[in-house]
Amino acid sequence: MKINISLEKFIQVLDNFHSMDCIYLLYYIREGYYIKNIIKGNKKAGALYNTLIRKGLITETTNDISSYGKEVLKFIESENEDKPKEEIVKRELFEQWWQEYPPTTDLKCEGMRFEGGRTLRLSKEECRKKFENIIRGKEFTFEEMMKALKEKIEKVKRESVSRKQNQLAFFPNSLTYLNRGEYATYINKMRNDEKDDDRDNEEIGNPIDI
Repeated sequence: MKINISLEKFIQVLDNFHSMDCIYLLYYIREGYYIKNIIKGNKKAGALYNTLIRKGLITETTNDISSYGKEVLKFIESENEDKPKEEIVKRELFEQWWQEYPPTTDLKCEGMRFEGGRTLRLSKEECRKKFENIIRGKEFTFEEMMKALKEKIEKVKRESVSRKQNQLAFFPNSLTYLNRGEYATYINKMRNDEKDDDRDNEEIGNPIDI
């Protein structure tokens, strides 16, 4: 199988999407190759397969190429050398955020295990639209959204260990998290902390006249 791709588009794919290993595996799936035979006994191929699922390029249940995966292949095969469509880039950003979100309230940290069972990743399509609207509004960046979620998860882990109780049990599901704007509290705190750090650095750099 041969993929005709210009150098410029190759760089765009690496910058915005995935490694070419993933792209090649995606092509093989589209060509009708049985994915289980490809990854059988091959750890690297198995890792690529998991990446395709994690990034939403194929469906986990049927191993079919997802609508997002089809969009990526369509972009690669198009003659247009412009930058990837904004919708595709935003879809990739959402997939990264989605995979960061805890799947359930089960929690493992610092050698401790807390049973949960409640599903936290819900209404993926609704979450995607909400998330992309947030990013499109430019009030909060993708990087800030990721940092806010990671900080909230780390806080839950610390409190679970100190209290010896699963604090993830009180974690909102993904759609509720976005609808409530819970990320805003963490982002605003991070912004204020950065301002304080900048102010402290300015004071250190400017000696006080006596």
